[in-house]
Amino acid sequence: MKNFTLCLILIAIVSVGCKKSTFVPDPLDGDLPAYTESGNNTAGAYVNGDPWVDKASVGMEFHTNEALYIANVNTAGVDSTVFYFNGTIDKGALINTSVYINVVVKGLSLSTPDDLIRLNDKKIVLDGIRNYVIINASTISTYYTVPKLEMNKKGTGEFYIKRTQVESHATLGGNGPTHPIILSGTFNFDIGTTKITSGRFDIYFMRPFGQY
Repeated sequence: MKNFTLCLILIAIVSVGCKKSTFVPDPLDGDLPAYTESGNNTAGAYVNGDPWVDKASVGMEFHTNEALYIANVNTAGVDSTVFYFNGTIDKGALINTSVYINVVVKGLSLSTPDDLIRLNDKKIVLDGIRNYVIINASTISTYYTVPKLEMNKKGTGEFYIKRTQVESHATLGGNGPTHPIILSGTFNFDIGTTKITSGRFDIYFMRPFGQY
């Protein structure tokens, strides 16, 4: 069992390769980022009707300033891959609430950057048992206590990695050129009374320096 995170193995993916978000508003609803496949490092959705947006900022190592953090973990004795999104609701009934969306998927066996590429056009059905979504949330004055959201409960839905691509151009880094990998897709989740709808993401990863 590989009890490690993908980002730890390939540390340059999210540390040296961190890229600040580019927010391109959806032409039909400017509160959310448009669906793009350009590596804009953004994600967005509605959480019970309120706009939730996930943006990356340039920072050190691989912490919560990343738009998407991927980890291989062991849950109930089974290897799983977890996709962690960390965003904020800036308007509506849940204003100033940070919502952490964790998508848990069995059987992906990710261990190298190229393993991300084979997820192209992959629709993952979350049945709430084998594959599922869990959310946590906090506000300025509380920590993981937002009564309007159902937290730590397994939810259902669909997580669609619509497109994975390798940038054709090389990006120069401290030890040589790399070719970034971009993951883009959509999601919709149902967690009891918490509904996450119109989800979309466009995430940019750097390969470790020297990998072509």
